[in-house]
Amino acid sequence: NRLGILAITNVPNLSKLRSRLLPLAHKLANSLSPEELDSITVPSAQYQVGWSHGKEIFNGKPDTSKGSFYANPIVDDVANALRQRKGGS
Repeated sequence: NRLGILAITNVPNLSKLRSRLLPLAHKLANSLSPEELDSITVPSAQYQVGWSHGKEIFNGKPDTSKGSFYANPIVDDVANALRQRKGGS
């Protein structure tokens, strides 16, 4: 078990929104086919957006004990933003 910390402020109705969102995580991971999960995986964004499973390394091996779905509310095209940050086109 690992401890994670997330700080969120100034979001009206956060508790209600959180209660609606968290059950969707289980549904996402367990009701979509591998092909559907692949369709929301974004390797070009270095897995910082979209579905990620087994991409993080833990103790020298891919961590397949969890899956994550990442969203970035600041930019619409994370892959492009990362390329620009690294000086790419």
